[in-house]
Amino acid sequence: MTIYLIGGKALFDSNDSYMTSVSDAGHKVLIGSVAGRCFKALLDGNGEVVKKRSIIEKAWGSFGLEVTDNSLVQAIRQMRLAMKAFDLPENALSTVPRIGYTLTVAIEVVPGTNTPAARMPPVNSENRPVAPQQRSRFKMSQALVAGISSIIGFGLGLLVTMTTAST
Repeated sequence: MTIYLIGGKALFDSNDSYMTSVSDAGHKVLIGSVAGRCFKALLDGNGEVVKKRSIIEKAWGSFGLEVTDNSLVQAIRQMRLAMKAFDLPENALSTVPRIGYTLTVAIEVVPGTNTPAARMPPVNSENRPVAPQQRSRFKMSQALVAGISSIIGFGLGLLVTMTTAST
């Protein structure tokens, strides 16, 4: 876990993806795990421009997922909203067109917090994190159609039984 001091106003805990006010510990904003991983990639960039592909690889690719730039744009938006909640400058997270992003505020690692995270993702034989199991939309659609067909079939069977019983 590493805790970063951002612009002297907020703390970011890379382990739980929360930003907390320096002056009010009760003021917390959850960035989210994916946006948190993107934010950590930017924080580790030490004020340099971090390429889009590099951020995407660290946030999604290391989990075996492939996403478009739109997913990154959404995560950047979440980070900007969180930074705004702590009165950090609007340009604290700057876009470098067609290249990537950079943080323009002072960033410090809080002493004694730069330790490996307690929660590490499982790895496979290739020493890469295992992607979470996800059901495809096709399989979910098949299950839904099968369920609806069963209900309709049961209803029709009941209707036929009732009709023949009344005659």
